[in-house]
Amino acid sequence: MSNQLPDVQQHGIFHRRFGDVVVTAISDGHIQAALGVFQGITAEQGEAELARAFRPSPPSFAVNVFVVRAAGRTALIDAGGGDIYPAAGRMMAALAACSIAPESVDTVLLTHTHRDHVRGLVDAHNKVRFANARVLVHQADLDFFLDPAKAEGMPAPIATTFPVVEASLRPYGDQVVGFRGEVELFPSVSSVELPGHTPGHCGFAVGGRDGVLIWGDVMHLPEVQAAYPDATLVFDFDGAQAAASRRKTLELAASERLLVGGMHLHFPGLAHVVRRDAAFAVVPEPWTSAY
Repeated sequence: MSNQLPDVQQHGIFHRRFGDVVVTAISDGHIQAALGVFQGITAEQGEAELARAFRPSPPSFAVNVFVVRAAGRTALIDAGGGDIYPAAGRMMAALAACSIAPESVDTVLLTHTHRDHVRGLVDAHNKVRFANARVLVHQADLDFFLDPAKAEGMPAPIATTFPVVEASLRPYGDQVVGFRGEVELFPSVSSVELPGHTPGHCGFAVGGRDGVLIWGDVMHLPEVQAAYPDATLVFDFDGAQAAASRRKTLELAASERLLVGGMHLHFPGLAHVVRRDAAFAVVPEPWTSAY
């Protein structure tokens, strides 16, 4: 028997059942980041929150995707960072580990179209990975990121997103379908508009009142943005609107005691929110062997 030490973690997979709906959280890996991407707080404030939570600095952003299985169908919520981040792109291996074949995915729901959410839709050769899936995206994101003219004059963190979105969505052709408003898009899954991070950024309410609100990128670094909910990112299309959406969602989650899921919450990406003085705290959902 080999005694070789491991050099990577095993596939990050976590199942959670809500009645007849099963949600599977999948870790796509992480993105190495820096506190400099935040606006509205000082580096010292960010460092203090990371130290208080025993988190490393410079920080990393978790990258999660979620699978929803309901009524005999399979949906993927976001698709991770694909081949453009060294420590991300693990979604396909994790799907295989839990026996979810790419061809069985009939719907992809995108919280928004930033690169760490869409690039996993295609392989390194821009070939589609989910050939049988409709890709549902808020129309405001399609109108923005698929129009190259709108990249002109945008800050570099936003402008560099345009070609990645083009390369990741265009191969799906007319399988890409826009939606607007708060509507049911998949059995037991409805959209929730949370604009600001992108023009069409949204979340998805899964499994009804006793289910989970998958809130997309409401938070990128929970230790920092729970303490400073008005802290924005250089990637935000409209920072003020993104902060307003974050405060609204945190207030809702705290007052209604909602279970939330986030693409950048620490794996397994599920948590509750509590008020703490003038700000908030994120209480992670612990891993359990039962679901």
